[in-house]
Amino acid sequence: MRVGFGVERARGGRIEPLSEPRAARQATERSPVIDGDLSDAAWAESASDNTFTDQKNLQPVPHQTTIYLGYDEIAIYFAAHAVDPAPSSLVMAATKRDSEFGGDDHITFRIDAYHTHNWNDVSRFSVTAGGTQGSRIAGGRSGKTEWKGDWTGAAKVVEDGYTVEMAIPWAIIPYPNKDEPASLAFNVTRNHARLDYESWYSNITNLWAEKFSADWEGVQLPEGNFTREVLVLPFFAAGAAERENEWEGTARGGGDVRYRPTPQLTGLLTFNPDFRNVENEVAGIDFTRGERRVDESRPFFQEGRDMFRTWSGIGDYFYSRRIEHIDMGTKLYGKLGQ
Repeated sequence: MRVGFGVERARGGRIEPLSEPRAARQATERSPVIDGDLSDAAWAESASDNTFTDQKNLQPVPHQTTIYLGYDEIAIYFAAHAVDPAPSSLVMAATKRDSEFGGDDHITFRIDAYHTHNWNDVSRFSVTAGGTQGSRIAGGRSGKTEWKGDWTGAAKVVEDGYTVEMAIPWAIIPYPNKDEPASLAFNVTRNHARLDYESWYSNITNLWAEKFSADWEGVQLPEGNFTREVLVLPFFAAGAAERENEWEGTARGGGDVRYRPTPQLTGLLTFNPDFRNVENEVAGIDFTRGERRVDESRPFFQEGRDMFRTWSGIGDYFYSRRIEHIDMGTKLYGKLGQ
């Protein structure tokens, strides 16, 4: 496992890795076991730092977090030791993957492989103190794990708080094609649930200024390790209905297909998409004079949806729920450079 050489916070401070010769010897060693136990020797060879500040007042928090960061040609490896004097009081209510667990104690690792400081390019990976995982892939992606891409996370409650480990495959996040070492942007946040505040490794302030994220320099992106794959998400529904004392059968089918020719580009095809059996189909029965906006849950429109978002409170450039029925659709999204 390689360490994160040259990791620097834009608002000051620096991760200090071990010496380069020692780290180079670790490039061929095995990756850490993701089980929540930080005694794995791989973490001793990784970059580390332990200064988190309160997002509101920008002051160091009383309960600090130590983070560890490294990578190899397969994945990014992240770990954290979150100090808490009352580990028995940690909030660990969430159990469903990718659910909303903002009320739980959790740690989020954020990576922007394009180093654009743009919200659309940030992928987020969270693990609660209880080990529940949640993620959002840059650009937008459907929530089904087999479609979005799997990653590994684990947590463990210890005497002085809790620990978190993650292994995030390069294959599931967008990253640029570069032969030379690249600079990436990253950040780490921790939610202190019972104390009701959030601390940041590199504080982006209440203005949510992504330009204040940390810089991860000298990362060799795995250009030759990317695997092109075709993913298919089919559906089939059948039923029967009685009409005029006679039973009539019904059936329909279709699916979605995704293909990534490069780490930067994603192509999609949908045919006879299932637009009826989806979540949030019923928006509510309350009276309103304006259009009721419902979150999108159809894979074809979830993919790349962040490309059409302003992230400034104005809303989306394109509201896909206005499209109710189509027979077939295709799209290609991504980047050709920075």
